[in-house]
Amino acid sequence: MKFYCKQEDILNEISYAMDFTQQKNSLSILSNIYLETKDDILTIRSTDTASGFTTQIPVQTVEEGSTIVFGETLLETLRLLPNTTILFAQNDNTLKISPEDSTIKFNSTLKVMDASDFPALESAEDASFFTIGQKAFISMADQTSFSVGTDETRQFLCGLFLERSAVGMNMVATDSRRLSLVERKFSETIPDFKPVIIPVKFFTELKKLAPGDGVMDLCIKEHIIFAKVAKRFFYTTLIKSTFPDYRRVIPQQQTHHCTLKIKETIDAIKRVAVSIDSRVCKIYLEISPNQMTLFSEGNEMGDAKETLDCQYEGETTTICLNYTYLVNPLKVMEGETFTFNFTDPLHPVTLCPEGEHDYFHLIMPMQPGV
Repeated sequence: MKFYCKQEDILNEISYAMDFTQQKNSLSILSNIYLETKDDILTIRSTDTASGFTTQIPVQTVEEGSTIVFGETLLETLRLLPNTTILFAQNDNTLKISPEDSTIKFNSTLKVMDASDFPALESAEDASFFTIGQKAFISMADQTSFSVGTDETRQFLCGLFLERSAVGMNMVATDSRRLSLVERKFSETIPDFKPVIIPVKFFTELKKLAPGDGVMDLCIKEHIIFAKVAKRFFYTTLIKSTFPDYRRVIPQQQTHHCTLKIKETIDAIKRVAVSIDSRVCKIYLEISPNQMTLFSEGNEMGDAKETLDCQYEGETTTICLNYTYLVNPLKVMEGETFTFNFTDPLHPVTLCPEGEHDYFHLIMPMQPGV
């Protein structure tokens, strides 16, 4: 195998490929990257068995062939080379890397292995893909992913639930103490599929691989989700579990509504949070006509209080919440104002952006003084 390509072109794709390797075990073949050049196209593959990645870039092929090389060493070598044409030449069990037309006289020889030893990736040859807008789909994860659970003993809460709806798709995340829901309408035709639970890593990688503009192709099967973005193809195995009936916890109606400015509320929470024990994250919201007072419990660090103007007409009510659960959705909420909806201090509160939007967030109150 022998080919030439631009340092910048291959560096970008190797960087993406490394996210799909098993980097914790350098002795595993899953820490390696597969390279194959044919017809002036370089194919790059990587996998950690749970997910996989394939991409292609144009190169100048001198001799066709394939090999596998330790990903971390390859990536670090490429990062330190100038942005010029790089020669890659395999000779038996080594891969020579050297820059052409450069002032530096450098060459590196990396150990390689037989390409036939590389594990096969999941195939999507017979899969049926559908097209969807990148921005619309990725933003669904932005509005929900922070509510995903982290308890590995409850795997069904450790991913994003995706289901087909009458007009598009719904995405939900919950850790049982908070919930985020997006009900999105799509102009594209979405085929029927069984509801699935997608690992957060799929969307983490998607945001890196997709520029956010244009479209992408998806295929959702019972145990795996595939995505195509231009010349990049990747997949992730789904979480095998049953997601809870999330609609049971969503209030059918709430009697009190308080409207506040998003940025002012975020800033006030951050200031008050300085005096809150980070192990508890408990903040109090006293809601009274035309004002909301945020305050912390007195402790060895002191206490803090701040009052915000709001639009509210009703009886004075004090609600205790985890302040991180309040800040996270506000950070990604669109617009200038939002409504804080509640019925009483012990039932769920919901946060909704003002205007026409297709998402909202639910938070379970905490017990005061506990």
